[in-house]
Amino acid sequence: MQLQNVNTSRYLEIENDILKRGIKMSNNNIQDIIDSVLPQISFKSNKVLISEIGDGNLNYIYRIKEIGTQKSIIIKVAQYESRISKDILLDISRSYFEYSYYSLETVKKSNFSPQILYANPQAGIIVMEDLVDYCSLREALISMKKYQCISDNISMYLRCVLIENATFNPNDKLEKLRYKFRGNRLSELTKQLIFIEPYNNIKKRNKVPAELESWVKEHIYHNDRLNAKVESLREAFENEEQSIIHGDLHTGSFMVNNDQVKVIDPEFACWGPIGFDLGCLLANLIIDYLFHLTNNEEYCLFIIKIIYNILSTFENDLSVKIPKNYKTIMIDSAAYAGTEIIRRTIGIALAKEVSIMDEKGNNIAFRKNLLIIGIDLITNSEKYGSCENFIKRIKKLHVN
Repeated sequence: MQLQNVNTSRYLEIENDILKRGIKMSNNNIQDIIDSVLPQISFKSNKVLISEIGDGNLNYIYRIKEIGTQKSIIIKVAQYESRISKDILLDISRSYFEYSYYSLETVKKSNFSPQILYANPQAGIIVMEDLVDYCSLREALISMKKYQCISDNISMYLRCVLIENATFNPNDKLEKLRYKFRGNRLSELTKQLIFIEPYNNIKKRNKVPAELESWVKEHIYHNDRLNAKVESLREAFENEEQSIIHGDLHTGSFMVNNDQVKVIDPEFACWGPIGFDLGCLLANLIIDYLFHLTNNEEYCLFIIKIIYNILSTFENDLSVKIPKNYKTIMIDSAAYAGTEIIRRTIGIALAKEVSIMDEKGNNIAFRKNLLIIGIDLITNSEKYGSCENFIKRIKKLHVN
């Protein structure tokens, strides 16, 4: 089904799902974007199929497929309004930080990012290779796929980017990057959605089932110990420039197939605590562990193995590269994992696994257990300060 007011003599079809959800872009905006991009890439003709394939909360993602050759590319478009809420206004300068992250020498050398074909950060446009043979790690884990490259590839990526760019071992290259990753305005969104709103619902955007409202008020909103620790984590996020972090390293930010993992969507990139990235990843793996806990013990063991392999490798790499600080970073990672779990359980941007459980009617026990482990990770983070202790404590989780 075609949209109106699109020049179909040049663009054979624009699929109707472009307008299926979120803040709607106009047809003219879409056409202007395609007009600006097609001359920059090596398509032989301008007869293309255009589909909007994004499922994220901020940006629009288009697949442009050339008719005849089936060659395809991805265009990522940053807009001033988020897709999740018209109340969340954004700065398209986030494209600059995303492009800068992809341009890091350590990122390019690691070969864990898509090839960038063209970029116009001032217009909020990045064109990249189409990872058509990949699926998101989140979707892979939800559907219980077992890609054997996950642990090794992610561990290598964390070593190449997080640890190699750590300021504990300063060098001239890092000094040149000191100002390049400061001033990302998405960091304000991070602070609001991860460290503030989930703990007070100040903007009335939290998504708490009625059955859990009183529990959440008692154990989260009115939990002074928890809120004091979260405040200290927020301050550390603002002030500790330990490395260049991805800033949103959940399982939806990894694309995976049988052979390799790719990392996408680094528009939140900034200087920050190393534990923030690792914690975000661990949190989302824990969510999937709990998601399958009542129905597939074998797959839960697969997820635990992923967590163990990533965490043990990272702990070893840290102990070698940053021996004086690695224990503190491990503890920080646990605490930041807790903040990510809580915000993905009751915040404005729920984890997909939580939404699936809501649809199945199994959401109360699932959400409550997520919140319990999230609180424990934050308030007892020192008990998760090694890989062995982390795994032992996670394995004690159970669904009431």
